[in-house]
Amino acid sequence: MANKNPMLSIYSVGFMNTFCSSLLIAVLPQTIRNLGFSDIFYGICLSVFSFTQFFSTPLLGEMSDDMGRRKLLLLCQIGTFFSWIIFAMAYFSDKIWLFPSALVLIIIIIARAFDGITGGNYSIANAYIIDISDKNQTIKRFANVGAIAGIGLILGSAIGNLSNSSGIGYLGTALVALTISLIAFLFTYFFLPETKQKVRKFIFNTQILRKINVFARMKSLRLNSFVKSLLAVRFFTSVGGFAYMAVIILQVLDVFQFNSSQLSIFLFFVGSFVIINQFFVVKKLIKLCGQKKSVLIGLFLSFTGVLLIGTTTNLVIFIVFEYLFNLGFSIITTILKNLISENTSAEIQGEAMGVDDAFNALGKIVAPFFGTLTYQYFNSQSFAVFAIVVLVSIIIYIKALIKLKSTSAA
Repeated sequence: MANKNPMLSIYSVGFMNTFCSSLLIAVLPQTIRNLGFSDIFYGICLSVFSFTQFFSTPLLGEMSDDMGRRKLLLLCQIGTFFSWIIFAMAYFSDKIWLFPSALVLIIIIIARAFDGITGGNYSIANAYIIDISDKNQTIKRFANVGAIAGIGLILGSAIGNLSNSSGIGYLGTALVALTISLIAFLFTYFFLPETKQKVRKFIFNTQILRKINVFARMKSLRLNSFVKSLLAVRFFTSVGGFAYMAVIILQVLDVFQFNSSQLSIFLFFVGSFVIINQFFVVKKLIKLCGQKKSVLIGLFLSFTGVLLIGTTTNLVIFIVFEYLFNLGFSIITTILKNLISENTSAEIQGEAMGVDDAFNALGKIVAPFFGTLTYQYFNSQSFAVFAIVVLVSIIIYIKALIKLKSTSAA
């Protein structure tokens, strides 16, 4: 049964990804602390998802080019569903082992790793958007997916804290995530048509290690120097941005002493910023300044927000700096995908989106551990370190623009 508007199914994928992630972010820091572990282990739990995703997303993207987007989206959603089943098992493990806290942590890490292995649904959804959109529609639909993600962030954080505060703790969180994952799977199964008209069988062979080597894959794709620079920008903004995001929850808990309800309200504001930025501000900025200039503006806004947020204990000013980062990061994440797509041939869009997601995941591998370790030693001053990382991406992007301009002039 084909949906007259397949974007509804794609929006459900974007919603599920962010909803389930925000469920986890809302409950995981306190869960790790309650188990008696340091915040570094919270960072490890976040990093392991991105570690496995780094290797899997380009391969899944290529498979979607060959086998079709719909089949691979369904596969990824099944993986997410089963990862939450594993996560739920952690709740019962404290009754069956000599060191229950350690076993709970191990099972949570396994669950995050399993989800990462089949974590290519976002890049495949992006490739699907490119398949069905013209140039003008693509950037708008990327922004809409980002706005839907903001709704997922608001609802996920609120429901995550509510479910975790129930009598069954984070088992309730897992049950909510299982329900949302199942609904997204059903949306895709019943309402999403296939976009790839010529579907062929994907063959696993002895080159499988090469296929999961993102750097070799990038070389074989023969991406131009501008796209390679955009991938470098993606990596450094991911390291700085996601280190910030991993630590901002800890900063709020430590500086403002928020309880779970207050944390939900804070995340409500963050999610609202995402919705406003993606639905309205990003689109207006692109019309006014164009994509390339908008990315530069986004980088400077992110740098400013990250640099300044650790300097205040005033909640209102803190939220203003959070908005600056939020706006900048919304601009970057939306437009970089589109710029990479526009500078890549149509035949390898799925693989290119997979490589882009892999570089994003590579940054997210480093970011949580780097962020929580830095925060453990430097507390609020750690945000200045994250800002330096974002500054590196600004330098790379400016050099790429200068080179692109000189090449065009020649």
